[in-house]
Amino acid sequence: MLFKKKRCSYDIKVDSRGKQLLDLCIASKLRILNGRMWGDSYGKYTCMKAVGSSVVDYVIVSEDLIADTLFFHVADFLSTLSDCHCKLTFGMLASYSHKNNEQDITILFPGKYIWSETSTQKLQDTLCQPNIKNSIKKFLDSKINLSEDYIEQAANECFNIIDNAASKCLIFRKTKLKGVRKHKNKKWFDIDLVQKRKSLISKGKLLSKFPWDPIIKGSYYKCYREYNKLRKYKERKFKQNILDSLDNLRDNNPKSYWNLIKELKEDNSDGPENSIQSNVWFSYFQSLNFNSDKFKDRLEEISKKVKNLEKNSTFRELDYKITLKEILDAINNNYRNWQIDYWNDLLNYRYRRQILSYGTTPLAQGTQQNSLVRNFPESEKEFGVVDTSSVFFFFHLLFMKSISVYI
Repeated sequence: MLFKKKRCSYDIKVDSRGKQLLDLCIASKLRILNGRMWGDSYGKYTCMKAVGSSVVDYVIVSEDLIADTLFFHVADFLSTLSDCHCKLTFGMLASYSHKNNEQDITILFPGKYIWSETSTQKLQDTLCQPNIKNSIKKFLDSKINLSEDYIEQAANECFNIIDNAASKCLIFRKTKLKGVRKHKNKKWFDIDLVQKRKSLISKGKLLSKFPWDPIIKGSYYKCYREYNKLRKYKERKFKQNILDSLDNLRDNNPKSYWNLIKELKEDNSDGPENSIQSNVWFSYFQSLNFNSDKFKDRLEEISKKVKNLEKNSTFRELDYKITLKEILDAINNNYRNWQIDYWNDLLNYRYRRQILSYGTTPLAQGTQQNSLVRNFPESEKEFGVVDTSSVFFFFHLLFMKSISVYI
């Protein structure tokens, strides 16, 4: 059996996040492949750091997919791929049938002919040559058969006649095959850095096999620090040499100066001119706000359900406008009941406000003691005595008391 019920792991320490992950897997009927599948029977470390190694990267599948899982593998640690994580690979068993449609089979022509204004006349003259004429006459005199083999043979003969004539009078250019694009290192990445990187990769693989060995671990991180230090030094030195060359060549050799400028411009592959244009970003995010036709029927169905629910009058007590007459009636009916509460709230409000403004209690200032409590002004002359905050506070209480009748 490829799957083991008991999971093995080099990392025996379980933290709070690990417990939460285990609870989630148990509740959702999920299974962790680390340390259970063929290819990782012991639960190798997936994260390598100077302070220690641990298992923090997982592949989690449902119970239904366990039977279709073939293997799980933790690759050797590569510092060029990640700073501290290892690559995880796993295989799934998939059953599918590949349908071969013979009608869609096309044979790509291994090149093309260069066509110009005189190519038409050249091809016509070539087709009039005796050997080409004999081939055409032989093709036309052949017996016609509607079988698939005859049609295929006739198509090949017709193609050979035209191709033979075109190759005699036209220029043929072969199609360049697209090969694997090789990674090109930076100009400052010299042979010293290449050798240092190879040494670092080999030490990283050795660390994956012996993560507990302190000597191997110390040797790897020492090489890692040396590699980063050398890489930064080489890059900084290369840029400084360019700046020095620009300063020297500007007056002494202008031609070399401009050649160097041109070379730097062509080498700027990470410049802003190669980035994604702003209109592309705008059109992309704008398309996210449009409803897809795929969900059009579903959205219309939800909209109809919402409209039908709005028609049902389940709670309509507050679903209408409050008139001015209702507010005045509420004030007249409840004015005497909350008049005393209003002045108490106003007193507390102004008392707190006085402390925050002056840092002392109002009783400590004789001029403010008599102005704490005032009757609400009955005329425009008396209105100026009350400060603005008290007026707003009064109307706030007035509105809340009025609206409480309906609530």
